[in-house]
Amino acid sequence: MSPNNPGAIKAAQMLKRSQPKLGITQLHDWQRRVVDAWLAGRDALVLSGTGSGKSACYMLPAVISRANGCHY
Repeated sequence: MSPNNPGAIKAAQMLKRSQPKLGITQLHDWQRRVVDAWLAGRDALVLSGTGSGKSACYMLPAVISRANGCHY
């Protein structure tokens, strides 16, 4: 999955745009790398414990894709 214009927005911009919907105010470094991989059209494998924030890694791209008119 990749956005309409890969690399057009960075993880920080995604976070700022989606904050009202998701309530996420900051990302861990590893979350930022996962989102950056998505923005670049690359795959990412995330192995992390329960409650660590994995959900943000797929919620951010979903919210941004939908806001940009992408519906998968």
